[in-house]
Amino acid sequence: MNLSSGEFAQAFQKEGFSVTKIRPVENMHLLYKSRFFRAKGHKAFDAILGRRDGYLLSPLGNLFQKVLIRLFPHQFCNLYVLDAKKT
Repeated sequence: MNLSSGEFAQAFQKEGFSVTKIRPVENMHLLYKSRFFRAKGHKAFDAILGRRDGYLLSPLGNLFQKVLIRLFPHQFCNLYVLDAKKT
């Protein structure tokens, strides 16, 4: 990510939007980059498979990912979703 959540909100506010909510989300798990944490059928990195099936993690990978995203959502997310209304 290139912007903090505050910078992201400011960019929208500058253009006349009222920001109601910003939430950190992930579209690809950080742990998926490590072969060790990938699901059995995903050991060899294949972007087509990942996009088709979702970037699946092993049970251990899922556990670690859930803990990391819960404890450090802004550090382990890779994008923000912003709810805003044009004022």
